[in-house]
Amino acid sequence: MPNRTWKTALAVAWFAMAGCGIFGGDDDPEPAKAPEPLPGEPPLPPGSVPPAPGTPKTEELTEEFGVFVASHGSANGDGSRARPFASIAQAIATADGKKRVYVCAGTYREAIAIVNNVTMLGGLDCATEIWASRGARSRLEAPTSPSVRAEGIVNTTRFEGFEAVAPDGTAEAPSSIALLAKGSPKLTIANARLAAGRGKDGAPGTDGVQLTIDSTAGENYPPGNGPLAQAQVSTTYPQGGAGGTATCAGEDGHNPEKGGNGGRGGVYRCKQLTDPISGNTLYRWQWEQTTFGAQKPLTVGEVKSGAPGDPGTDGVSAAAIGLLSADGYVPADGTPGSSGKPGRGGRGGDPQSGVLNTNCGAPNNELVYYGIGGGGGGAGGCPGLAGTAGKGGGASIAALVVASPGLAFEATELAGGDGGAGGKGTLGSVPTVGSAAGTNGPLVTPAPTAGGVGGRAGYSGSGAGGPSIALAYSAGDVDVRATSKLVVGKGGAAAPEEQRTDGLGNTVTLPASAAGLAAAKHAF
Repeated sequence: MPNRTWKTALAVAWFAMAGCGIFGGDDDPEPAKAPEPLPGEPPLPPGSVPPAPGTPKTEELTEEFGVFVASHGSANGDGSRARPFASIAQAIATADGKKRVYVCAGTYREAIAIVNNVTMLGGLDCATEIWASRGARSRLEAPTSPSVRAEGIVNTTRFEGFEAVAPDGTAEAPSSIALLAKGSPKLTIANARLAAGRGKDGAPGTDGVQLTIDSTAGENYPPGNGPLAQAQVSTTYPQGGAGGTATCAGEDGHNPEKGGNGGRGGVYRCKQLTDPISGNTLYRWQWEQTTFGAQKPLTVGEVKSGAPGDPGTDGVSAAAIGLLSADGYVPADGTPGSSGKPGRGGRGGDPQSGVLNTNCGAPNNELVYYGIGGGGGGAGGCPGLAGTAGKGGGASIAALVVASPGLAFEATELAGGDGGAGGKGTLGSVPTVGSAAGTNGPLVTPAPTAGGVGGRAGYSGSGAGGPSIALAYSAGDVDVRATSKLVVGKGGAAAPEEQRTDGLGNTVTLPASAAGLAAAKHAF
């Protein structure tokens, strides 16, 4: 080949390769662009499929538009029709906010979260190579509540062809909610059924510990000696009777006040006197402050009130349903009361006192007479202890929609189940009476008194019944179209009133709580 011909051929080949893009020509593929969002909506992520304002068309049921799920699928699938996923949640994650999720008819035991711009179409007939929508529904049996969540749906997104069933409430999660949506004004629920289970009954309160008392009565008056005591002369100086004591078993920290001690009797000496009228020598018992060089004053009984213990503060039974919010439903529990206080000790009795001016019967001024002491007061009684309050019943709510004005329900049934019953509160345990007082000497007053009964416990209120609501919403109305249906169950039963007589013979009434609301629509 001539030199010029070879050079010409090489140049032609180089330009041909450049034109094919081998050396980075103008034919390099451009990065995927995002489709235009619907008017008034934020931009879509690059590579997104077009929005779906209605049911996706049959020609759009392809891998180009969506990720596929079937009950016979596999966790090792790739989301294609040939190798679908078995999990809806896995498909949503794979769609990554850019594609749709297409689900075969069947039952799926999982709770899911709808993602912005990820339209979901369920109930597909997958019996043939070409998957088709025939108006059926895929069933979601969620193990937890809510069965479906949606948050931040600000681009047109559709959830169509599903039946979402929430489980009954449990002790840990007492409310049953099928759909919880917040901040999702562009979400449309179509050809669906959202069914809540039954709210859990509120647990009843547990009564306070029943205290038992171990007590001693106040001691009887100690006898003196001498003419009125009809005893021998003695050098023993009798104190007053000891006050009663008590302890409360069952829970620490509630022992009552001890009874008051009785007063000590006076000290008298046989004195030689001269009658100022007759001049005769007399021998009389007369009180004196000192005996044998020691001060022996007469004392009165220890003053204590013997009053009943202060009653506890009563709680409150719930008078309305609980709190609805973006976090769900908080049941309306009763509020607890407080325990009573121990009874107060009774007062001690007074002793024999005053100038006797009675014959000694012997001319011996060293004779000593000790007056009769007072009896001891009784100890106080044990208080009643407050129990715990009753819990509110759980709610049953088909759809709880927060801050989502315009969220639409199209040809959809919202079915609330029965709310849970309110749990009954408690009246608390029963207080005990105080111990008895001792006896006082003859003709001596005031006498010792018994200890006061313990204070009654304040009652702890009952919880309210839980509501049954098809649609609960706040911060803007929801678009419930005429093709949709709202169904409610029964509001949870109220806890009934209860009465009991306390330790003082008074009737104590625990008020009833409120019954749960039953409403097709409820704004909060």
